[in-house]
Amino acid sequence: MKNLFSLWTRALLASGGQAVVEAGENLILNGAFEAEQIEFPEFWSASSTKNVVFLRTGGPEGKKAAIGLTSDGSVFGTVSVRQQGMTLLAGGTYKLSGSIKTKGFKSRGGGLIIHNAGWVNAVGITTLPSDSDWQLYEKTFKLFPSKDRTCGVAMDASRLSGEAYFADVKLEAISEDARKGSRSQLAITRTPRLIPVEPLLNKIPLANPQLTFKFFGALPEKMEMYECSVTVGDEGAFSKTLSLEGRMPVKLDGLPCGDYSLRAAVRHRKTRSVVLEVAYPISIVNLPQIDRSNIKPLNNLVSELLHQPIASPRKPQTFRSVAPRDGWVFVAVTGASPSQELKVLLDDRDPIITAARTGWKRFGRSA
Repeated sequence: MKNLFSLWTRALLASGGQAVVEAGENLILNGAFEAEQIEFPEFWSASSTKNVVFLRTGGPEGKKAAIGLTSDGSVFGTVSVRQQGMTLLAGGTYKLSGSIKTKGFKSRGGGLIIHNAGWVNAVGITTLPSDSDWQLYEKTFKLFPSKDRTCGVAMDASRLSGEAYFADVKLEAISEDARKGSRSQLAITRTPRLIPVEPLLNKIPLANPQLTFKFFGALPEKMEMYECSVTVGDEGAFSKTLSLEGRMPVKLDGLPCGDYSLRAAVRHRKTRSVVLEVAYPISIVNLPQIDRSNIKPLNNLVSELLHQPIASPRKPQTFRSVAPRDGWVFVAVTGASPSQELKVLLDDRDPIITAARTGWKRFGRSA
């Protein structure tokens, strides 16, 4: 369907950053690693889901959230969690702080770091003990220049062995020129956003036609003073009104399979003034029931869909398997040396395997 991932929004609240930051204000977004009803803290990007862990209550005092970098020494690159886009002033004085805990920690370099664009220069808390309980670290420094004044923060470790955990990460502008020359990112968190959580917009199942939203951001008044109206179709034949609190499931009962335009508006219950409008293209599809009994998980990333011996007679043979989701499928013939007549076709398309090569093929649920 056209413009599947297109989205237009109109926010009537101000979204620009503050010109001056306050003393003690955290220039890092979500430095406490809050992650209500989501798997990983918002505004943070992890290099690896295998070597980065999120602990909702594993921080200091067993209450605060923490992010951990872990490795058995087999990772040759860098394990990191990063946040980009801070606007800071070269020459200004800043203080970086955070609580850190280590266990069997060894690394060629890393820690809690502020870096400039391109990571040409970096400064931070880089000397960590091998084993320690939660300890508060602080470092005050004058900032180096950076292109367009943009900087990033990273918790990282190169050639990591062991574990390092971070909590309560904070960057403060200490000098007056740093406070005047830095830009707060709090406006990003305050901008109203209505996010579809599940399922995929182009794969809403006909058997359970429900789309769940979550509201993020700040409103001029208490949240209970606002509501969200949802309409589907050009004429708005389908319409529902929802509360903004928590997860917001929208039942799309009665809509047949097809492509639609879903529009949502957040408005004040009394004045009817609109705070936010969004539009999403959606598709309701009739997903087939999938028999998973023959699917064999090999690890967290790979499952075996078909493992079938080939009969000796040289005649066409057909095998059928089902991929439970969209993705890449590796198809291979192993065993005896193949003859020149060997050809493997997928759904009667061009050969994906011949005597000379194996191949990858991307196919979906219908394969």
